[in-house]
Amino acid sequence: MKIAVLCLSGYENFLRDITPFLEDQYTCRTCYEDDFKNMVRLAGWADTVWLEWCNELAVYMTTKCKALSGKKVVCRLHSYEVFSGFIGEIDWTAIDHLIFVAEHVRDVFFEQLDLLGIDVPELHTYIIPNGIDVSGFTCKERRKGKNLAFLANLSAKKGPMLLIHAFSELMKVDNDF
Repeated sequence: MKIAVLCLSGYENFLRDITPFLEDQYTCRTCYEDDFKNMVRLAGWADTVWLEWCNELAVYMTTKCKALSGKKVVCRLHSYEVFSGFIGEIDWTAIDHLIFVAEHVRDVFFEQLDLLGIDVPELHTYIIPNGIDVSGFTCKERRKGKNLAFLANLSAKKGPMLLIHAFSELMKVDNDF
């Protein structure tokens, strides 16, 4: 089986652990760029197409591209896509398998479909949470106690205020933190 993994440039960070696995199991090629022509060409080569993110790439590939015809199409929806207007622009009949990174994201997705009056009866859905391979990080050994760590790519959509509130509440319980 030939798999094409397509992703806009700069959004491929979640694929670092997935593509090596796919490459061990299948003939796999990746395209992480913003040139849709190259993505269409690669999709034409493949038996299965993986669209990372349900964003403008998924809109283009499902509505303006004939290269997905007859292919199995897997798409992964992270979270921002359900709030950005892309849901109503994608041709969901072109996608066979949709992966969500969390149950609440799936719930919001289906609420959006209902609001937009979009029915997708043949869509197979899965929840596969994002994970982090922490083996590449070294942590300083500490004595048991009040040591906290935060591991994330801190951005506005991740709710950094919640982190600040949590630390504030923790300090109210025990100021030694």
